[in-house]
Parts: sequence; C-alpha cells; structure tokens
Amino acid sequence: MTDTVDSETVSVELDEELLAEIEDRYEDLGYASVEAVFEHAAVDAVRHPEFDRSDLRAMLTSEVEIQEERLFTSETVTGDIGVERPDIDANAWDWMLTETAVDDLNRRDDYAKERIVTELDALVSGEWRNPTEDLDDLAEAPHDKLLIGPFRLGCRVDHEKQLLYVLHIRMRGS
Repeated sequence: MTDTVDSETVSVELDEELLAEIEDRYEDLGYASVEAVFEHAAVDAVRHPEFDRSDLRAMLTSEVEIQEERLFTSETVTGDIGVERPDIDANAWDWMLTETAVDDLNRRDDYAKERIVTELDALVSGEWRNPTEDLDDLAEAPHDKLLIGPFRLGCRVDHEKQLLYVLHIRMRGS
C-alpha cells in the first residue's frame, strides 16, 4: 500500500464472500497485501480505462486459441459472409480470426460483417501493404488495436508467419 505524505486512507464496503476470496488469494495473485490488490485495481481503473477486464480476458482466451490453432482463415470467414476477396497473392500477409473474434463478428449485422472483413482484406492486399502500419499500440499490452469505423479490433501480429491475428472485435468506446 502507498504510505506517502500525499496518500489518504479510504473505506470500501465489499461482499464478505468476495473479501474472503481476496484474502485467500492475494499472495497467489502476486500482491503483498489485500490493500495492494485494491490500490492496483484503482490505479488501473483510473490510469488505463481503455484496457478493461473484458479486453484482457478476450486477449488471454485468444492467445490460447492461437496456440491450440482454434482459428478461422480469412478465406473461410469471407466465404461464410459472402464477400468477394481481392487478389491477395500479391502480398504475403494474411489475417485470421480466433474463435473469440468469430463470436464477436457473428454478433454484428451483415453490413458490419462485410465492412470488417473487407477492411481486413484491404489491409493485407496489395504488393506494398504492411498491415502493421495501420495498427495502434494498445496501452500497457503486448497487442495492438485496429480501428474500423465504429469498431475496435484487438490484434496481434506474427511477423515471421506474416499473419494478422484478430483477437476480439468490440464497439469503440465500450
């Protein structure tokens, strides 16, 4: 816990069951005290509001999906949606969706689905395209984000395989 001249003590009411769980697990979670858990949660909530628990969960789940090769190729996804693909043979890059991203995509209307996969194809097609140029760093994370209209796609790049993995698809601002 922060004990400085500029710190202040606050009181928080919690469900007894949740507090007991935190008391049982704080060391396993890498914290020195129960107070450190709360301080860390407060700092993250204020300083990194764009990186929330659902994003973290989706990215971690997607990393497992990548390792277990539970992926959907760009060809399969565009075929399912009925979008014609550009000639991507001119570029060695391609994209894939994790199961989590496919679930996110399937919750969208037809127009949104077409827009997302068309933009992903445009991102990797063309002889001189490098998809990493269109990605923005995601604060405090090893992943990037790609903005497509009202959507924010969590992505990871494998430079060696020249693959853009889409980990999740969210509405911007949510």
